[in-house]
Amino acid sequence: MIYTLPTEFRDELREAIGEITDGAHIKEKLKGKIVSVGDEVTLTLKNRGIEPDICIVDYKSRRKECSPEEKSKIQKIGEKVYKVTNPPKKISKELWEGISKAYSSKKVIK
Repeated sequence: MIYTLPTEFRDELREAIGEITDGAHIKEKLKGKIVSVGDEVTLTLKNRGIEPDICIVDYKSRRKECSPEEKSKIQKIGEKVYKVTNPPKKISKELWEGISKAYSSKKVIK
């Protein structure tokens, strides 16, 4: 099973939900479980001294491969890795189940 966001909702999901803050003040705004979606977001948090509880990454940024240095930084995050196959712009059942397992885990997951 693969979940696809209908085209008519894509613009709506591009809108921010909640308060937007710059990277310099992010640490004081975060509460609860921290989930980063995307390599750039994950690296921004890591560079600010914040280790996400769950990282959803593919070692790509703007559809291009991350640099070896960026990939190395991301690989050092977390205690456990769930590797899944997922097509672009979709959420596969495998990814959904991996995220579900990560949320129920006490470990930092990538």
